[in-house]
Amino acid sequence: AVTNTLGNGDIELYRFKVTANTGDIDLYKFTFDVTTTSVNVTNVELLDVTTDTEVSLYSQAVGASPSNVSYFDVLLDDDNPTAGDGGEARTVAVGTPRTFILRGTVTGAASGDSISTRMGGDSAVADGASANGSLTQMANILMASSTVIDAGIHDDFIWSDRNLSTHSTSTNDWVNGYLVSGLNSASSTATTVSM
Repeated sequence: AVTNTLGNGDIELYRFKVTANTGDIDLYKFTFDVTTTSVNVTNVELLDVTTDTEVSLYSQAVGASPSNVSYFDVLLDDDNPTAGDGGEARTVAVGTPRTFILRGTVTGAASGDSISTRMGGDSAVADGASANGSLTQMANILMASSTVIDAGIHDDFIWSDRNLSTHSTSTNDWVNGYLVSGLNSASSTATTVSM
């Protein structure tokens, strides 16, 4: 559960934990949808708050506008300033679950307002992109590079079991969120903060 209620300023919109059960895993992408009443949400940021030091993995100044559903495709940043922004892996080690929060800056909040946030899941195995870039349904594409998985339709949650010895974001050991334990096929149950 989030640790706050709705108010103006920086607030927690969504909180979740990822656990690696039998071997280290890498995370590449999460997807969130944020629905507001009459409030604005800007400066959306995903943070790893596993330790006392928050690590920013994603930030976007443009946020959610009133009475609309806004979608955030969160490509993770590993916090290495020389690696660029997004499209990098975040490792979750066995025995060390990682806790993440999605946070935003709220303005215009008043009594009766609310913000509802969900994490996207994948309802089918991954599909990919053809050589010319157009999307085509590809049967049995169980593992591919992170960018190939991200180019498909079912690409809301992307992770890897780090199976290949040469593992990187470009190796063919990435999958989507289909059948991931604890992640629903369409989306998580919404977390709502209200005033």
